[in-house]
Amino acid sequence: MSAGVSLDSVEHHIEVPGGRVWAKVTNPGSPGTPLIALHGGPGFPSYYLEPLNALAAQRPVVLYDQLGCGRSDRPDDPSLWRIERFALELDSVLAALGYSRYHVYGHSWGTMLATHFVTRHGSARVRSIIMSSPGLQIDWWERDCNALIDTLSESARSAIRAANASGDFSGADYEAATAEFYGRYVCKHGMSTPEFQETIAGAGLAVYHKIQGPNEFTVAGDMKGWDFTDDLPRLAVPVLYLTGAEDEARPDTVARFATLTPDSRMVVIRDAAHLTTLDNPKASNAAIAAFLDEVDAQPPSERGVRGETRRSAAYGIR
Repeated sequence: MSAGVSLDSVEHHIEVPGGRVWAKVTNPGSPGTPLIALHGGPGFPSYYLEPLNALAAQRPVVLYDQLGCGRSDRPDDPSLWRIERFALELDSVLAALGYSRYHVYGHSWGTMLATHFVTRHGSARVRSIIMSSPGLQIDWWERDCNALIDTLSESARSAIRAANASGDFSGADYEAATAEFYGRYVCKHGMSTPEFQETIAGAGLAVYHKIQGPNEFTVAGDMKGWDFTDDLPRLAVPVLYLTGAEDEARPDTVARFATLTPDSRMVVIRDAAHLTTLDNPKASNAAIAAFLDEVDAQPPSERGVRGETRRSAAYGIR
């Protein structure tokens, strides 16, 4: 979407299992195949994905806040914070919007949700998947985060070691260490943006703590030990992997996911950490737009052979 172009948007409140969720469709009248975005966290709402609306010149772009955060309902019921319920929630959103075919964009936790949804609810309606900064194998995620912690200042490393030993993640030293990690590997440039501030203000920490844990690099919640790598060979649609050059979802690990995924390609976004949509939205959107145009231009029979990884396109850098 070029500068100065304004597109219509429509907001919805959609009934889902457990409550109602807020959704916004930008350029709802477009005949293009919609792109539906699954935010990360879980529990960190879709404000930080607003730059994706620049892609709406060619298609409807759907952002929604998953139950428990942002502009959606926040029921006090921990039994709702299960990945299968979030998949049923996505089913409800898609049904309410009336979409029979669509592209799926997942960021971080959203890549787990996308993989679960596509492999367990069927991929017949999915034209492609964008896996942005994926966390698809938690043991590797923790390993990578530990390696990144080793690059922090000695004071930060000491604070993290002490908190892990005591189980107390509330001290000022630990908060400073967390801020150092986040500023280097979560969001390098975008923390001052309204989108980032609104995301933090609208976070559903009850959801995040139940599934993830106290922060990005300490996985103590239900997702401990999760591993979606056995599902990746079953993804029978084109897949784009994105990661920031300084992402906590480290490029080498994301490249490993790509080699396990039929008809995949990978792009590393320069000068970006985990929140590529805020750190380098221009490059992130360019990579997504090129991929979606490629997929939309091909009939289903020409979208790649299942079992063949598109290594020729797997390591682009933007």
